[in-house]
Amino acid sequence: EVAATADRVIEIADGRIRTDRTQRMRQGARPPLRPIPDGSRRWAGQIAEAVKSAIGTLFAHRLRNILTMLGIVIGIAAVILAVAIGQGSEQEVLEEMKGLGNNRTEVLSRAYYHTGMGGPRGSLSQADLDQFRTFAFVTGATASEEKPSVLRHKNQVMSATVYGVEPAFFPIHDIPIVLGRNFTEDGARGSGVEIIIDAPTRASLFAPGQDPLGALVLVGTVPARIVGVAQIDGSSRFGRRPFVAIPSRSFGYRLSGQSYFRHLTLQIAETVDRDVALAAISKSLRAWHGAQDFVLFDAEAQRAAMLRAKVILGLVTVFIAGIALVIATVGVMNMMLVAVTERTREIGLLMALGARRSDVMLQFFIEAATLCVVGGALGTGLALALGEAAQIVQLPFPLSFGWRAAAAAFLSACLAGLGAGVMPARRAAQVDPVEALTR
Repeated sequence: EVAATADRVIEIADGRIRTDRTQRMRQGARPPLRPIPDGSRRWAGQIAEAVKSAIGTLFAHRLRNILTMLGIVIGIAAVILAVAIGQGSEQEVLEEMKGLGNNRTEVLSRAYYHTGMGGPRGSLSQADLDQFRTFAFVTGATASEEKPSVLRHKNQVMSATVYGVEPAFFPIHDIPIVLGRNFTEDGARGSGVEIIIDAPTRASLFAPGQDPLGALVLVGTVPARIVGVAQIDGSSRFGRRPFVAIPSRSFGYRLSGQSYFRHLTLQIAETVDRDVALAAISKSLRAWHGAQDFVLFDAEAQRAAMLRAKVILGLVTVFIAGIALVIATVGVMNMMLVAVTERTREIGLLMALGARRSDVMLQFFIEAATLCVVGGALGTGLALALGEAAQIVQLPFPLSFGWRAAAAAFLSACLAGLGAGVMPARRAAQVDPVEALTR
Protein backbone atom coordinates (compact mmCIF):
# COMPACT_ATOMS: atom_id res chain seq x y z
CA GLU A 1 0.00 0.00 0.00
CA VAL A 2 2.88 2.32 0.75
CA ALA A 3 4.60 1.54 -2.58
CA ALA A 4 1.37 2.11 -4.48
CA THR A 5 1.36 5.77 -3.43
CA ALA A 6 5.08 6.45 -4.15
CA ASP A 7 6.58 8.08 -7.27
CA ARG A 8 9.65 5.82 -7.19
CA VAL A 9 9.84 2.16 -6.12
CA ILE A 10 13.13 0.30 -5.41
CA GLU A 11 13.15 -3.46 -4.78
CA ILE A 12 16.10 -4.90 -2.81
CA ALA A 13 16.82 -8.60 -2.32
CA ASP A 14 19.89 -10.18 -0.72
CA GLY A 15 21.53 -6.79 -0.42
CA ARG A 16 21.22 -6.05 -4.16
CA ILE A 17 18.95 -3.65 -6.03
CA ARG A 18 16.76 -5.71 -8.30
CA THR A 19 14.49 -3.01 -9.77
CA ASP A 20 14.36 0.75 -9.75
CA ARG A 21 11.36 2.20 -11.46
CA THR A 22 9.31 5.35 -11.46
CA GLN A 23 5.58 5.47 -11.74
CA ARG A 24 3.11 8.20 -12.45
CA MET A 25 0.27 8.55 -10.02
CA ARG A 26 -3.26 8.82 -11.29
CA GLN A 27 -5.24 11.88 -10.41
CA GLY A 28 -6.65 11.41 -6.92
CA ALA A 29 -4.80 8.11 -6.29
CA ARG A 30 -2.58 9.56 -3.56
CA PRO A 31 -4.46 9.77 -0.28
CA PRO A 32 -4.70 13.17 1.34
CA LEU A 33 -2.18 13.91 4.07
CA ARG A 34 -3.53 13.62 7.57
CA PRO A 35 -3.33 16.75 9.62
CA ILE A 36 -0.78 16.67 12.39
CA PRO A 37 -2.66 16.62 15.68
CA ASP A 38 -2.07 19.46 18.12
CA GLY A 39 -0.27 18.97 21.42
CA SER A 40 -3.33 18.18 23.57
CA ARG A 41 -4.71 15.59 21.15
CA ARG A 42 -1.29 13.99 20.75
CA TRP A 43 -0.87 13.71 24.52
CA ALA A 44 -4.39 12.33 24.88
CA GLY A 45 -3.62 9.67 22.30
CA GLN A 46 -0.33 8.78 23.97
CA ILE A 47 -1.99 8.51 27.39
CA ALA A 48 -4.78 6.32 25.96
CA GLU A 49 -2.23 4.01 24.34
CA ALA A 50 -0.15 3.94 27.53
CA VAL A 51 -3.19 3.08 29.65
CA LYS A 52 -4.18 0.30 27.26
CA SER A 53 -0.65 -1.12 27.26
CA ALA A 54 -0.34 -0.79 31.05
CA ILE A 55 -3.60 -2.65 31.66
CA GLY A 56 -2.50 -5.42 29.33
CA THR A 57 0.82 -5.71 31.15
CA LEU A 58 -0.90 -5.80 34.55
CA PHE A 59 -3.21 -8.60 33.40
CA ALA A 60 -0.22 -10.53 32.11
CA HIS A 61 1.19 -10.71 35.67
CA ARG A 62 -2.07 -11.00 37.59
CA LEU A 63 -0.92 -12.83 40.72
CA ARG A 64 2.05 -10.58 41.40
CA ASN A 65 0.02 -7.41 40.83
CA ILE A 66 -2.87 -8.64 42.98
CA LEU A 67 -0.53 -9.34 45.88
CA THR A 68 1.07 -5.92 45.43
CA MET A 69 -2.34 -4.25 45.24
CA LEU A 70 -3.41 -6.04 48.43
CA GLY A 71 -1.05 -3.83 50.44
CA ILE A 72 -2.74 -0.69 49.07
CA VAL A 73 -6.18 -2.15 49.78
CA ILE A 74 -5.30 -2.89 53.41
CA GLY A 75 -3.56 0.47 53.86
CA ILE A 76 -6.50 2.51 52.52
CA ALA A 77 -9.04 0.47 54.50
CA ALA A 78 -6.95 0.95 57.65
CA VAL A 79 -6.81 4.72 57.17
CA ILE A 80 -10.58 5.02 56.59
CA LEU A 81 -11.43 2.77 59.54
CA ALA A 82 -9.00 4.68 61.80
CA VAL A 83 -10.63 8.00 60.89
CA ALA A 84 -14.11 6.46 61.36
CA ILE A 85 -13.17 5.18 64.83
CA GLY A 86 -11.75 8.58 65.77
CA GLN A 87 -14.81 10.48 64.56
CA GLY A 88 -17.17 8.02 66.23
CA SER A 89 -15.31 8.31 69.53
CA GLU A 90 -15.41 12.10 69.30
CA GLN A 91 -19.16 12.09 68.72
CA GLU A 92 -19.62 9.68 71.63
CA VAL A 93 -17.63 11.98 73.91
CA LEU A 94 -19.70 14.98 72.81
CA GLU A 95 -22.91 13.07 73.52
CA GLU A 96 -21.66 12.06 76.96
CA MET A 97 -20.51 15.60 77.72
CA LYS A 98 -23.92 17.03 76.84
CA GLY A 99 -25.02 16.01 80.31
CA LEU A 100 -22.50 18.46 81.75
CA GLY A 101 -24.09 21.33 79.88
CA ASN A 102 -22.62 24.51 78.49
CA ASN A 103 -20.61 26.90 80.68
CA ARG A 104 -21.60 24.91 83.74
CA THR A 105 -19.53 24.69 86.94
CA GLU A 106 -20.26 22.30 89.78
CA VAL A 107 -19.45 23.32 93.35
CA LEU A 108 -19.11 20.23 95.54
CA SER A 109 -18.85 20.14 99.29
CA ARG A 110 -15.87 18.25 100.69
CA ALA A 111 -18.31 16.01 102.53
CA TYR A 112 -20.00 15.07 99.25
CA TYR A 113 -16.65 14.66 97.49
CA HIS A 114 -15.28 12.24 100.05
CA THR A 115 -18.26 10.34 101.39
CA GLY A 116 -21.06 10.77 98.87
CA MET A 117 -24.72 10.88 99.85
CA GLY A 118 -24.28 9.07 103.16
CA GLY A 119 -21.69 11.44 104.61
CA PRO A 120 -21.97 14.39 106.98
CA ARG A 121 -23.82 17.54 106.17
CA GLY A 122 -22.58 19.70 103.36
CA SER A 123 -20.80 22.98 103.75
CA LEU A 124 -22.79 24.92 101.15
CA SER A 125 -25.77 26.94 102.34
CA GLN A 126 -28.76 28.78 100.97
CA ALA A 127 -26.89 31.99 101.73
CA ASP A 128 -24.09 30.90 99.37
CA LEU A 129 -26.66 30.19 96.68
CA ASP A 130 -28.30 33.61 97.14
CA GLN A 131 -24.90 35.32 97.04
CA PHE A 132 -23.96 33.61 93.77
CA ARG A 133 -27.16 34.93 92.18
CA THR A 134 -25.89 38.48 92.72
CA PHE A 135 -22.70 37.86 90.71
CA ALA A 136 -22.84 39.57 87.33
CA PHE A 137 -21.16 36.69 85.50
CA VAL A 138 -23.44 33.99 87.00
CA THR A 139 -26.50 33.58 84.76
CA GLY A 140 -28.06 30.79 86.83
CA ALA A 141 -27.55 29.03 90.16
CA THR A 142 -29.30 26.03 91.66
CA ALA A 143 -28.92 23.26 94.19
CA SER A 144 -29.55 19.67 93.13
CA GLU A 145 -29.82 17.64 96.32
CA GLU A 146 -31.39 14.23 95.85
CA LYS A 147 -33.11 11.59 97.94
CA PRO A 148 -34.99 8.41 97.06
CA SER A 149 -38.60 8.50 98.15
CA VAL A 150 -41.99 6.85 97.68
CA LEU A 151 -44.80 8.60 95.78
CA ARG A 152 -48.49 7.87 96.33
CA HIS A 153 -51.48 9.05 94.36
CA LYS A 154 -54.79 7.45 95.26
CA ASN A 155 -54.11 3.70 94.97
CA GLN A 156 -50.92 4.07 92.90
CA VAL A 157 -47.53 3.75 94.63
CA MET A 158 -44.06 4.04 93.11
CA SER A 159 -40.49 4.87 94.06
CA ALA A 160 -38.61 7.80 92.55
CA THR A 161 -35.63 10.09 93.10
CA VAL A 162 -36.62 13.47 94.49
CA TYR A 163 -34.37 16.44 93.71
CA GLY A 164 -34.32 19.67 95.67
CA VAL A 165 -33.79 22.38 93.04
CA GLU A 166 -34.23 26.05 92.24
CA PRO A 167 -36.32 27.40 89.33
CA ALA A 168 -33.06 27.91 87.40
CA PHE A 169 -32.40 24.16 87.49
CA PHE A 170 -34.40 23.42 84.33
CA PRO A 171 -32.88 26.07 82.00
CA ILE A 172 -29.38 25.34 83.31
CA HIS A 173 -29.71 21.62 82.50
CA ASP A 174 -31.66 22.24 79.26
CA ILE A 175 -34.70 20.35 80.57
CA PRO A 176 -37.93 21.56 78.91
CA ILE A 177 -41.25 21.78 80.74
CA VAL A 178 -43.65 20.19 78.27
CA LEU A 179 -46.78 20.56 80.40
CA GLY A 180 -47.60 23.14 83.06
CA ARG A 181 -45.02 25.58 84.36
CA ASN A 182 -41.74 25.91 86.19
CA PHE A 183 -41.39 26.81 89.84
CA THR A 184 -41.79 30.48 90.72
CA GLU A 185 -39.74 32.34 93.31
CA ASP A 186 -42.87 33.03 95.36
CA GLY A 187 -44.02 29.43 95.08
CA ALA A 188 -40.61 28.13 96.13
CA ARG A 189 -40.76 30.22 99.29
CA GLY A 190 -44.45 29.63 100.05
CA SER A 191 -45.95 27.24 102.55
CA GLY A 192 -47.41 24.93 99.92
CA VAL A 193 -45.18 22.32 98.28
CA GLU A 194 -45.02 22.18 94.49
CA ILE A 195 -43.43 19.41 92.44
CA ILE A 196 -42.55 18.76 88.80
CA ILE A 197 -42.55 15.18 87.55
CA ASP A 198 -41.31 13.45 84.39
CA ALA A 199 -43.14 11.28 81.85
CA PRO A 200 -42.39 7.87 83.50
CA THR A 201 -43.68 9.18 86.83
CA ARG A 202 -46.82 10.48 85.15
CA ALA A 203 -47.38 7.14 83.42
CA SER A 204 -47.04 5.27 86.72
CA LEU A 205 -49.36 7.46 88.78
CA PHE A 206 -52.01 8.50 86.24
CA ALA A 207 -54.15 6.85 83.62
CA PRO A 208 -53.36 7.53 79.95
CA GLY A 209 -54.73 10.91 78.92
CA GLN A 210 -55.39 12.01 82.50
CA ASP A 211 -54.25 15.55 83.30
CA PRO A 212 -51.79 15.47 86.23
CA LEU A 213 -51.66 19.24 86.76
CA GLY A 214 -53.06 20.25 90.12
CA ALA A 215 -53.18 16.68 91.40
CA LEU A 216 -52.12 16.09 95.00
CA VAL A 217 -49.33 13.55 95.52
CA LEU A 218 -47.72 12.30 98.70
CA VAL A 219 -43.92 12.54 98.50
CA GLY A 220 -42.99 10.35 101.42
CA THR A 221 -45.32 11.86 104.00
CA VAL A 222 -45.35 15.37 102.48
CA PRO A 223 -48.38 16.38 100.39
CA ALA A 224 -47.36 18.17 97.20
CA ARG A 225 -49.19 19.56 94.20
CA ILE A 226 -48.03 18.86 90.63
CA VAL A 227 -47.43 22.07 88.65
CA GLY A 228 -45.52 20.72 85.63
CA VAL A 229 -44.24 17.77 83.63
CA ALA A 230 -40.63 17.83 82.41
CA GLN A 231 -39.09 15.96 79.50
CA ILE A 232 -35.97 14.23 80.86
CA ASP A 233 -33.41 12.71 78.52
CA GLY A 234 -33.07 9.04 79.42
CA SER A 235 -29.30 9.15 78.82
CA SER A 236 -28.73 11.94 81.36
CA ARG A 237 -28.04 11.33 85.02
CA PHE A 238 -31.54 12.62 85.87
CA GLY A 239 -33.22 10.12 83.56
CA ARG A 240 -31.96 6.89 85.10
CA ARG A 241 -34.86 6.67 87.57
CA PRO A 242 -38.29 8.33 87.77
CA PHE A 243 -37.70 12.02 88.38
CA VAL A 244 -39.43 14.37 90.80
CA ALA A 245 -38.28 17.96 91.44
CA ILE A 246 -39.22 19.98 94.52
CA PRO A 247 -38.06 23.48 95.57
CA SER A 248 -34.81 23.27 97.53
CA ARG A 249 -36.23 25.04 100.60
CA SER A 250 -39.12 22.61 100.80
CA PHE A 251 -36.69 19.74 100.22
CA GLY A 252 -34.52 20.82 103.15
CA TYR A 253 -37.33 21.61 105.59
CA ARG A 254 -39.81 18.83 104.69
CA LEU A 255 -37.75 15.89 103.33
CA SER A 256 -34.06 15.90 104.24
CA GLY A 257 -34.23 17.97 107.40
CA GLN A 258 -30.99 19.76 106.46
CA SER A 259 -30.47 23.38 105.51
CA TYR A 260 -27.06 22.73 103.96
CA PHE A 261 -26.23 21.53 100.47
CA ARG A 262 -23.59 19.17 99.21
CA HIS A 263 -23.86 20.27 95.60
CA LEU A 264 -24.47 23.56 93.75
CA THR A 265 -24.54 24.16 89.99
CA LEU A 266 -23.57 27.54 88.51
CA GLN A 267 -23.93 28.69 84.94
CA ILE A 268 -21.31 31.21 83.85
CA ALA A 269 -21.86 33.79 81.14
CA GLU A 270 -20.12 33.01 77.84
CA THR A 271 -18.69 36.54 77.58
CA VAL A 272 -16.64 36.15 80.76
CA ASP A 273 -13.20 34.60 80.95
CA ARG A 274 -13.73 31.24 82.63
CA ASP A 275 -10.47 31.26 84.55
CA VAL A 276 -11.25 34.66 86.03
CA ALA A 277 -14.80 33.57 86.93
CA LEU A 278 -13.62 30.33 88.58
CA ALA A 279 -10.99 32.24 90.54
CA ALA A 280 -13.65 34.68 91.76
CA ILE A 281 -15.96 31.83 92.83
CA SER A 282 -13.17 30.05 94.69
CA LYS A 283 -11.97 33.23 96.40
CA SER A 284 -15.52 34.17 97.48
CA LEU A 285 -16.25 30.72 98.94
CA ARG A 286 -13.00 30.75 100.91
CA ALA A 287 -13.85 34.17 102.26
CA TRP A 288 -17.40 33.12 103.26
CA HIS A 289 -16.40 29.79 104.83
CA GLY A 290 -12.94 30.62 106.10
CA ALA A 291 -11.61 27.34 104.70
CA GLN A 292 -11.16 25.36 101.49
CA ASP A 293 -14.11 23.03 102.18
CA PHE A 294 -15.28 22.73 98.58
CA VAL A 295 -14.20 21.44 95.18
CA LEU A 296 -14.86 23.12 91.82
CA PHE A 297 -15.64 20.89 88.85
CA ASP A 298 -15.61 22.82 85.56
CA ALA A 299 -17.53 21.05 82.79
CA GLU A 300 -15.93 23.06 80.00
CA ALA A 301 -12.43 22.17 81.16
CA GLN A 302 -13.37 18.49 81.37
CA ARG A 303 -14.90 18.59 77.90
CA ALA A 304 -11.84 20.27 76.42
CA ALA A 305 -9.49 17.78 78.09
CA MET A 306 -11.47 14.77 76.87
CA LEU A 307 -11.65 16.14 73.34
CA ARG A 308 -7.91 16.81 73.32
CA ALA A 309 -7.27 13.25 74.44
CA LYS A 310 -9.57 11.88 71.73
CA VAL A 311 -7.93 14.05 69.06
CA ILE A 312 -4.46 12.88 70.08
CA LEU A 313 -5.61 9.26 70.09
CA GLY A 314 -7.20 9.74 66.67
CA LEU A 315 -4.02 11.28 65.25
CA VAL A 316 -1.93 8.41 66.59
CA THR A 317 -4.34 5.89 65.06
CA VAL A 318 -4.30 7.65 61.67
CA PHE A 319 -0.50 7.87 61.85
CA ILE A 320 -0.20 4.13 62.42
CA ALA A 321 -2.63 3.44 59.58
CA GLY A 322 -0.69 5.86 57.38
CA ILE A 323 2.47 3.85 58.02
CA ALA A 324 0.69 0.82 56.56
CA LEU A 325 -0.14 2.88 53.45
CA VAL A 326 3.47 4.06 53.13
CA ILE A 327 4.73 0.48 53.40
CA ALA A 328 2.28 -0.56 50.69
CA THR A 329 3.50 2.29 48.48
CA VAL A 330 7.10 1.15 48.94
CA GLY A 331 5.96 -2.34 47.94
CA VAL A 332 4.47 -0.99 44.72
CA MET A 333 7.68 0.93 43.98
CA ASN A 334 9.80 -2.15 44.61
CA MET A 335 7.61 -4.27 42.35
CA MET A 336 7.85 -1.70 39.55
CA LEU A 337 11.64 -1.50 39.87
CA VAL A 338 11.80 -5.28 39.55
CA ALA A 339 9.52 -5.06 36.50
CA VAL A 340 11.90 -2.56 34.87
CA THR A 341 14.78 -4.99 35.31
CA GLU A 342 12.76 -7.93 33.99
CA ARG A 343 11.47 -6.02 30.96
CA THR A 344 14.75 -4.50 29.82
CA ARG A 345 14.64 -6.22 26.42
CA GLU A 346 11.02 -5.11 25.97
CA ILE A 347 11.99 -1.52 26.71
CA GLY A 348 14.92 -1.69 24.29
CA LEU A 349 12.68 -3.11 21.56
CA LEU A 350 10.10 -0.39 22.09
CA MET A 351 12.71 2.33 21.83
CA ALA A 352 14.28 0.68 18.77
CA LEU A 353 10.87 0.74 17.08
CA GLY A 354 10.56 4.46 17.65
CA ALA A 355 9.15 4.82 21.16
CA ARG A 356 10.47 7.91 22.89
CA ARG A 357 11.75 8.00 26.44
CA SER A 358 8.64 9.93 27.45
CA ASP A 359 6.45 7.12 26.07
CA VAL A 360 8.31 4.47 28.11
CA MET A 361 8.25 6.63 31.21
CA LEU A 362 4.53 7.30 30.80
CA GLN A 363 3.72 3.59 30.48
CA PHE A 364 5.50 2.59 33.70
CA PHE A 365 4.12 5.64 35.47
CA ILE A 366 0.56 4.71 34.53
CA GLU A 367 1.09 1.07 35.54
CA ALA A 368 2.03 2.13 39.09
CA ALA A 369 -0.79 4.69 39.26
CA THR A 370 -3.34 2.12 38.03
CA LEU A 371 -2.29 -0.34 40.74
CA CYS A 372 -2.75 2.25 43.47
CA VAL A 373 -5.99 3.75 42.11
CA VAL A 374 -7.65 0.35 41.77
CA GLY A 375 -6.30 -0.65 45.18
CA GLY A 376 -7.64 2.60 46.67
CA ALA A 377 -11.10 1.97 45.23
CA LEU A 378 -11.12 -1.60 46.55
CA GLY A 379 -9.81 -0.44 49.94
CA THR A 380 -12.56 2.18 50.22
CA GLY A 381 -15.18 -0.43 49.41
CA LEU A 382 -13.64 -2.84 51.94
CA ALA A 383 -13.71 -0.19 54.69
CA LEU A 384 -17.37 0.67 54.02
CA ALA A 385 -18.28 -3.04 53.96
CA LEU A 386 -16.51 -3.59 57.29
CA GLY A 387 -18.38 -0.58 58.68
CA GLU A 388 -21.71 -2.08 57.70
CA ALA A 389 -20.68 -5.39 59.25
CA ALA A 390 -19.65 -3.57 62.45
CA GLN A 391 -23.12 -2.03 62.74
CA ILE A 392 -24.71 -5.45 62.34
CA VAL A 393 -22.60 -7.09 65.06
CA GLN A 394 -22.82 -3.94 67.25
CA LEU A 395 -19.22 -3.40 68.26
CA PRO A 396 -18.58 -1.74 71.64
CA PHE A 397 -17.00 1.30 69.96
CA PRO A 398 -18.80 3.53 67.43
CA LEU A 399 -17.82 4.12 63.79
CA SER A 400 -18.63 7.31 61.92
CA PHE A 401 -17.90 7.31 58.18
CA GLY A 402 -17.75 10.50 56.16
CA TRP A 403 -17.32 11.12 52.47
CA ARG A 404 -14.43 13.47 53.18
CA ALA A 405 -12.40 10.76 54.90
CA ALA A 406 -13.10 8.31 52.06
CA ALA A 407 -12.22 10.93 49.42
CA ALA A 408 -9.02 11.85 51.26
CA ALA A 409 -8.00 8.20 51.53
CA PHE A 410 -8.69 7.60 47.83
CA LEU A 411 -6.72 10.74 46.93
CA SER A 412 -3.90 9.42 49.12
CA ALA A 413 -3.92 6.20 47.10
CA CYS A 414 -3.70 8.21 43.87
CA LEU A 415 -0.81 10.28 45.22
CA ALA A 416 0.86 7.09 46.45
CA GLY A 417 0.61 5.68 42.93
CA LEU A 418 2.14 8.81 41.47
CA GLY A 419 4.95 8.73 44.03
CA ALA A 420 5.58 5.02 43.56
CA GLY A 421 5.77 5.36 39.79
CA VAL A 422 8.25 8.23 39.51
CA MET A 423 11.50 6.36 40.21
CA PRO A 424 10.71 3.18 38.21
CA ALA A 425 9.47 5.27 35.28
CA ARG A 426 12.63 7.38 35.23
CA ARG A 427 14.83 4.29 35.41
CA ALA A 428 12.91 2.69 32.53
CA ALA A 429 13.27 5.84 30.42
CA GLN A 430 17.05 5.90 30.98
CA VAL A 431 17.59 2.37 29.57
CA ASP A 432 20.00 2.34 26.59
CA PRO A 433 18.13 0.55 23.76
CA VAL A 434 21.32 -0.89 22.20
CA GLU A 435 22.49 -2.33 25.54
CA ALA A 436 18.99 -3.56 26.31
CA LEU A 437 18.71 -5.52 23.06
CA THR A 438 22.00 -7.31 23.74
CA ARG A 439 20.71 -8.81 27.01
